[in-house]
Amino acid sequence: MMGFAGFDHIGRLVPRLRSAAGALGKDRRGVTALEYGLIAALIAVAIIGGVTSLGGQLNTAFNNIATAIGSQVGGGTGGGTP
Repeated sequence: MMGFAGFDHIGRLVPRLRSAAGALGKDRRGVTALEYGLIAALIAVAIIGGVTSLGGQLNTAFNNIATAIGSQVGGGTGGGTP
């Protein structure tokens, strides 16, 4: 009787796959690295949002200062040559 001799390699492969899956389930290094990556991405998004918001306010403030200085020095808006 010949049987399923062609599928004999599957019988040897299944225990190896189970062993590898068990080892992957116990290894948390990849998950931890992924979590740190997500935290870093969220921090970067928060920083970019804060800098963008603050940058617009700083731009307005510096333009107001330049205008005030320009009007005191020579009547311009600042940024020109005397």
